[in-house]
Amino acid sequence: MKIVYRKMKKEDVAECTPIILTSEPWKTLKFTKKEVRTSLLDGIKNGKAIVAEADKKVVGFIVFYPKGAFPLGGYIKLLGVHENFRGVGIGKELMSRAEKLIFKRSKNSFLLVSSFNKHAQRFYCSLGYKKVGEIPDAIVKGYSELIMRKTLGPIKKDA
Repeated sequence: MKIVYRKMKKEDVAECTPIILTSEPWKTLKFTKKEVRTSLLDGIKNGKAIVAEADKKVVGFIVFYPKGAFPLGGYIKLLGVHENFRGVGIGKELMSRAEKLIFKRSKNSFLLVSSFNKHAQRFYCSLGYKKVGEIPDAIVKGYSELIMRKTLGPIKKDA
């Protein structure tokens, strides 16, 4: 099976939305179809968004902001892979493509991951991300969002 990676278009939003709504952490965080659509469209308009296609169907995507959406670096906002295509490297490839653009502009890539989403935490750690902070009750009461960072080093060589 050949996977094709390309820039996300507005018409892809309809295929990306169910990937989010049927997956964690978004089910537990009670994201609505409208919230998902807004996040995806904002990523297309103000950030960067890439889809992974198999047989002309979207099977994964990433939305990210190379600089400015998070202090000190780029920000990975959304990553989703259809459940039937997990574990074959699509998420890793999408992250690699996003990081390549982020690290052209900054020495840091940040993301948030839900405290209960242990699978995602392991995935991001395997890519070199480390927990650097926590935001309690950020989206829903009782759960934290963990701030994770992958870095190429300090922004300044000497202060």
